[in-house]
Amino acid sequence: DPPRAPVEIHPIGFAGELAKDKLARLAESIGKDGASHAVLTDPSSIAWAFDIRGGDVPHTPLALGFAVLAADRSHLLFMDQRKFSRTVAAYLTQLAELHEPGEFEAAIAALAKGGAKIALDPVLAAEKLRMLV
Repeated sequence: DPPRAPVEIHPIGFAGELAKDKLARLAESIGKDGASHAVLTDPSSIAWAFDIRGGDVPHTPLALGFAVLAADRSHLLFMDQRKFSRTVAAYLTQLAELHEPGEFEAAIAALAKGGAKIALDPVLAAEKLRMLV
């Protein structure tokens, strides 16, 4: 089974900037670059963008999951929700629509079929995702 360490909110004193502000800036950048969406597959990028930490990866404070950021700010976060306390779930639902990881590929395929222009980092994203978009 995949790891299910609890997800925690990273305090603003350490984060330096609210996640909602980071996500707004990222959404603007996505639109300026001509895309409608951008996929995050790197756990450290997700941790930074959403100001969360976890314990899924040994010796690093990361939670495994995926995110789809949208230029229109309708962000999607794909993470095992059993990792979330009520407080963390309430926090994250203010930033993104929450989904289980198993829904990720279908969501990407649906966005692509709907004409979305999806940005992927070819160094970090799996080839299978590139083929979906």
